[in-house]
Amino acid sequence: MLLYIMNVSKLDIGKILHLISDDRLKKIDNFVFLKDKKLSAGGELLLNYVLKTKYNIKNPTYNVNDYGKPYLVDYPNIHFNISHSGDYVVCGVSKFPIGVDIEFISDKFDLKIAKKYFHEKEYEYILNHTNQKYSFFKFWVLKESYLKNIGFGLNENLKSFIFDVDTIDNDNIHILGKSHKFALFEIENKYLLAICSFENSNNIIPVNIDPIKILNYEL
Repeated sequence: MLLYIMNVSKLDIGKILHLISDDRLKKIDNFVFLKDKKLSAGGELLLNYVLKTKYNIKNPTYNVNDYGKPYLVDYPNIHFNISHSGDYVVCGVSKFPIGVDIEFISDKFDLKIAKKYFHEKEYEYILNHTNQKYSFFKFWVLKESYLKNIGFGLNENLKSFIFDVDTIDNDNIHILGKSHKFALFEIENKYLLAICSFENSNNIIPVNIDPIKILNYEL
């Protein structure tokens, strides 16, 4: 399993257009804000960098499943997932289905969301936690990573599965009745990053990639 992260705040869009697919360029054109353009472009750049440097895959062809999850057309045994938030994009690659999610830990969080969408036991855990904001985003990224792993995104009912709250603060985080494995990371004390896979991810460390390194590497 591979996990890469990149800060796109200093990414120069003008210098990477030749490295972006036509489909991605069309999506970028629809974004109003430069920050969103950088995040969208950065996700594809980071994935292509990982595929080229680790698997020697050039000019990969992508498609999406019925739920919108992208996959590699010619390499069905290589799975990936991308997420972005704030200034960061993250990319996970595995030989098994994988889901990743990163979220900025914002002060603007609403416990009503947890009450409405999370399982009752998860909501109670958050309410009783000394840091409600942190625990809220912890469950959020973990749930997102799982839904992105199975390919359903937020089409799935968030209450249809429940994390074992007794494991939420250790290295054995799991969903009751599921065999998926999880890992959780803090980035700059501002972001939470979760990864969901079938591989043991306890020893994995996110690799931070400088955008300049990608620009200097022939994709």
